[in-house]
Amino acid sequence: MFEWRRISKLKLTPVEWLFVAAGGALLIHLLQPHFKSYATTDARTFSVVGDIDYGDDGRTAQNLVSESPNRIVLLGDYGYDVDANTWWNSTMKAVRDSGIPVIATLGNHDQSSAYLKIFGQSSWNFSRTVGNTRFVSINTQSPSLSSAESKVRTGQNDPAIRWVVPIMHKCIVTPQGSHHPPEVSIKFHKMFQKYSKVKLVLQAHNHNYFRSVKNGITYIVVGSGGRTLYNDANDLWTRVHISNTYGVLKCRTSATGISCRFVDNGGATRDSFTVM
Repeated sequence: MFEWRRISKLKLTPVEWLFVAAGGALLIHLLQPHFKSYATTDARTFSVVGDIDYGDDGRTAQNLVSESPNRIVLLGDYGYDVDANTWWNSTMKAVRDSGIPVIATLGNHDQSSAYLKIFGQSSWNFSRTVGNTRFVSINTQSPSLSSAESKVRTGQNDPAIRWVVPIMHKCIVTPQGSHHPPEVSIKFHKMFQKYSKVKLVLQAHNHNYFRSVKNGITYIVVGSGGRTLYNDANDLWTRVHISNTYGVLKCRTSATGISCRFVDNGGATRDSFTVM
C-alpha cells in the first residue's frame, strides 16, 4: 500500500514540490472519468404492484400514490373483464389524477393495445431509466431471452446506471403454487446471474406477496393489487410469504442499495429489505 508520509521525507526544492503537486492534480483529472460516483441525488422512489382488478375498492391506487413516488411500476393483469378505460378512470383514478409517470408490463389477462395507449407506451418490451436505475420490461406472453439480455447488458455497461431491475408479469422464481414458473425461467435466471447490477427482479401473476432469494438475486412477487388472494406454499428460496392482505411494494434507490417495504392498504409495513 502506498504511504504518503514517505513523500514528506523527500528533500525537494519548492519548485520540485510544485511539480509533484501539479502531477498529482493531473493524474486525478485524467482518472476521474473512469470512476462513477453515484450521488445521493440519484435517489429515486417507486411503488409496485400487479393483479389489480377492482384494486381493493380503490385503496391499492391510493396506496401507490400515498408517498408521491417518482414512478409507479405496474406488473400486469389490470382490469381483467372490465373495459380498460373504465378501469383506469375508476379503480385507478388516484393514480390517473396524480400525474405520476407509470411503467407497465403486460399480463395474461390484459387488452394489450388498450393498455399501451393508457400508459403511453409503444411496446411491452422496453427499458426505462429513472435516476441511476434501468427498468427492463419483459413481455412474458411472448418472452424473448435475447431481447431481454440485450437491454440488461446495455444497462450493465452504462457507467451512469447502478441498478438494472427486470419487471415482468409471470414469475420465473416463485414458490410452487397456483401459477408455476414457465419453462424458460431457468434460462432467464441464469442470464440475470451474469450481470452484477441485477439484484432485484419484480414479478406478479400469483395473487400474494413473496420475497425469495436465489443465487444472490432477490425475486419479489407482488400480485397483491386486488384480485382474489392465493395461499401458496413456501419453498427453498422463500424468505417472506404474505397471503392475507392487499398491498404494494415501495422502494427507494441510492448509490449503495435499493431499500423496499411491502406496505398493506391499511398503511402497515409487513416486510422490509435492502439489496446491495
